[in-house]
Amino acid sequence: MVLLMAALLGACGEDNGVDYCKNHYAYHSDHLASLGNLTIELSDAGDLDGNLSLPDVVLHGMADDDVSRIFAGAENTFTLQTEATCEVGVQRFARTAEGLEATFEANCGPDQKIGQISVALFDHLEALEELVVAVTTPATSKRFGISRQCDGPIFRLE
Repeated sequence: MVLLMAALLGACGEDNGVDYCKNHYAYHSDHLASLGNLTIELSDAGDLDGNLSLPDVVLHGMADDDVSRIFAGAENTFTLQTEATCEVGVQRFARTAEGLEATFEANCGPDQKIGQISVALFDHLEALEELVVAVTTPATSKRFGISRQCDGPIFRLE
C-alpha cells in the first residue's frame, strides 16, 4: 500500500512537458497565424538580404504613421552582431491585406559571420509574441523561434 501511494505521488510530481519554452513544439502549431517571419540570407561576398512578414493581427489598430515610424530605421526591427560593422537598412516596407512585408539590405563585407540577432520589434509591437527566424550563410542554415516569453532561441518548433 505504501509503495502504491509513493508511486502515485511520484507520478504527480513528474514534469509532464508544460514548460512553454522547453517544449514549444507542443504549442507552436496553435499560434501559426500570429507569428512573424524573418528570413536573412548572407552571401559569400557579404551581401545581406532580409525579408520580414508580419500578420495583420500584430498590427491591428496601428495607424500607418506608427508603422512608418517603426520601419523608418532597421534598428527598430532587428540588429545583427557581426565581426565587422554591418548596418542593415530598410529597403522597402508595405502594409498588405495579410499584414506587413519589409525587405532589408546591407553589404557586410566578405567572409562575414552573424553571431546574434536582437529583435527590437518586440519593444515596438506589443501584439508580436513570436518571430520565426531563418538565417542562411555560406557556412550554415538555421531556423529558430524567438519568443518574448523565452530567454533564449527555440530550436525545436515542430
